[in-house]
Amino acid sequence: MFIIHLSTMKNLSISYKIYIALIILLVILAAGNVFLPQALPEQELPASKPVLALVNAALMLVLYGGLGLLGLKLAQKLGFPNLWDENVSLKGKWQNQIFWIAAIFSALVFALGHLPAVMILFEFKTIAEIPAALMSEIILLNGIVSLFAAHYLKKYGFLAPVGIHFWTDIVWHVVWGAR
Repeated sequence: MFIIHLSTMKNLSISYKIYIALIILLVILAAGNVFLPQALPEQELPASKPVLALVNAALMLVLYGGLGLLGLKLAQKLGFPNLWDENVSLKGKWQNQIFWIAAIFSALVFALGHLPAVMILFEFKTIAEIPAALMSEIILLNGIVSLFAAHYLKKYGFLAPVGIHFWTDIVWHVVWGAR
């Protein structure tokens, strides 16, 4: 079993500590999600809710934890800045324009990435079946939130857009979804 000792934690960079804290939070929220009223349909479940919560948490740990750690290590090897890097600067010729072009492209990809979940949720067979109003809502809401996150990324660093995404999901899926 993988256990991190306190002496090892002291030697970890702030980026790894932030990453571990975010993964632990994700695992706890993924496990707790099973117990929310809108989380599971009203039908017979293949296992008890505690077992489903444990499986959900384990999947999040392995998928997001493992793939995220792999991405973090790869980014460091390729010379990208850490999650918490005080030496990052966006000052230079074309930096602002390149940042916003990437942010707009990223916002569009993020918004369109929600379409498969919408298709499953509403049982649409093709993207053409999604009503124009719903498609506009998906693209606008997710795109606008992404652009706000990009603005705060530039202004305050990586944890700002993580917080925006986290609290947007809490409001959208927990507070609004519980009604």
